[in-house]
Amino acid sequence: MSQKSTKKRSKSHISIPTFKIEQSQKMAITANGGTFLLAELIKKMEMIDKFAHLNIFMRKAIGESVHILILVINQFTGGQAISDTKNVKTDGALRSIFGDMHIPAPHTSGDFLERFTEKTTDKLRDIIHQMQKKYLKKISKRFGRKIIISLDSSLYEVYGNCKENSSQSYKHIFGFHPLFLHIHNTGELLDIIFRPGADVTSTGAADMLKENVLRLKPYFDEIIFLGDAGFYEKAIIDTCEKDDIKINFIITSELNNPIRQKLTVPDLKWREPKNETEKSNPDVKSRDSHTFNYRLQALKDSLKKRGKALKIRGQLKVAEFTHTVAAWEKSLRFVYKRQLIIEQNLTKQTNFFEATEEYFYHGYVTNIKDKSIEEIISIIDSRGNQENFIKDFKLGLGTVHIPTKHFYGNYAYFLISMLSWNLKCWLLYIIEPELKIHWKRFRYLFVKVGAQIITSGGYVTIRFGKNFGRVDGFLLWFARLREPIYS
Repeated sequence: MSQKSTKKRSKSHISIPTFKIEQSQKMAITANGGTFLLAELIKKMEMIDKFAHLNIFMRKAIGESVHILILVINQFTGGQAISDTKNVKTDGALRSIFGDMHIPAPHTSGDFLERFTEKTTDKLRDIIHQMQKKYLKKISKRFGRKIIISLDSSLYEVYGNCKENSSQSYKHIFGFHPLFLHIHNTGELLDIIFRPGADVTSTGAADMLKENVLRLKPYFDEIIFLGDAGFYEKAIIDTCEKDDIKINFIITSELNNPIRQKLTVPDLKWREPKNETEKSNPDVKSRDSHTFNYRLQALKDSLKKRGKALKIRGQLKVAEFTHTVAAWEKSLRFVYKRQLIIEQNLTKQTNFFEATEEYFYHGYVTNIKDKSIEEIISIIDSRGNQENFIKDFKLGLGTVHIPTKHFYGNYAYFLISMLSWNLKCWLLYIIEPELKIHWKRFRYLFVKVGAQIITSGGYVTIRFGKNFGRVDGFLLWFARLREPIYS
């Protein structure tokens, strides 16, 4: 065998080395070296001082700011439950990044949450809202004083009846049913309202919307509200059209008998949408948004019980009409899309089927008059991101685990999680404004970075390894953070 072929074979050979485990007595190393970016942002925002006056504890051995900050750090580093704060506590190098602060034991953090009352929870929520103000000024400039907000709810299941105010939801899931209001453009959370599971989708939504729109008004001239069929009700429409609110809305419409009559009148002009981008099959199981269309699935299930299947045929078409909802006493614009469907008989007694003309309809009600049908549909269809935001909030931050048995303790935990979520949004906006990523990738790129932490002369040095190839990136991001963040 030639020498050349021997070399080639040796390069393809893999030899796993023998390992030995030791602990350094000199170097302080952490796997979460990227958290210094979070620490710098917190310092610039003067966040610690803002939480110092919650007055939850009469005896402040550990301040409120420390309790909140440790829960934030726990979520940034991948902790999925309060008990995971013990891993932060045992990471001495990570503690040095945050001024060698004292880390409370997990049960102490739990006790901190259980001390929250309705009054202190509202105070925590107000503080977080105050922290958003300067950031709202920034995105106002970025988006030309125009913003889209999206409201949705999500069910959180719990087991047993030990959680205060947990109850059975409309989906027969026992737990809680919080409301989430996002900035559609960036994914930032504007607000969370924590509610019992038995509350319907729209419970408290009108008040929540009004309060947050008034917060946005000083910074935005145009606000568009997006909502699904759960928010198709008079209280929401009235709130959007109040004199001190006056915002545009696009809400998924109910398909009731009066609207069905409008959709089937012969003179309604249906046409193919311009610049058609939607797939011929609207089955949402294959849509990019990964959301689930319960209305379409209900139709399929109904047909299946009668021995029939659903097949999608024909081009997607759109139309619009004006309709007065009797209960609302308002005449509004309705935009609908439809697609021809054919029923096929699945019974074994026959080998042929009879086709009957039937359509699948899906539409929206809006008060926007200066946008085309295509623009309206494009805006509301992008609302699928809201589902992804909520999914990432549940799984990325570990909020799927309800931590305490006390209602306001759980509400406070969700608000602190909202703070973590927004800190990530604010951090990315400063260091990489165009980057939109989920928590898993965010941690991989910015947090889970091995580094040696050296404390000397009042400075903390973040020393990356010899073979680490992204040092220039961290230097650039740190420089951007040190610039004046807010104008």
